[in-house]
Amino acid sequence: MRVERTADGVAMLRALEQHAPRPLFDDPLAARMLSGWPTAVVARRPLRWLFLHALERAGPGFYGAVICRTRAIDDACRAALATGTSRVVIVGAGMDTRPYRMEPMRHAEVWARGLGVTWAQHIGVTWVRLRSALQAAGGFCDCEVLTNVVDASAYDSDDDDYDD
Repeated sequence: MRVERTADGVAMLRALEQHAPRPLFDDPLAARMLSGWPTAVVARRPLRWLFLHALERAGPGFYGAVICRTRAIDDACRAALATGTSRVVIVGAGMDTRPYRMEPMRHAEVWARGLGVTWAQHIGVTWVRLRSALQAAGGFCDCEVLTNVVDASAYDSDDDDYDD
């Protein structure tokens, strides 16, 4: 699966969660990050219902796992930042909005890391969409997020020197 599809999919699930009767987390930026058909699905209740039921049939528990994972990571970040952690590294950042929607991250040094050239190309588009969403939603855009790309292809599994 292409990197941007994974990022779009998780952003869509976070946006869908905002319509739950009692959402597990607050992400006002997720829906604003979307484009194309996911925007229509998130915006319309009957389409949300159809999509979530189809997703549950195709991958039972997948939606719940992504939503619970998001909440668990949010809670872990808040706890770490409350105890004095000053740096956060987001691996596989995709369309992660934590630095912009979580007030405690305002004071942290945040690194967003993605894998491969595809992510590097995609992240430019993602940041443009994110900045637009932040302006529309009035997000916490006073923190700086530093980005870099990790070249996963540089690791050779047959390299005996890797364990040294």
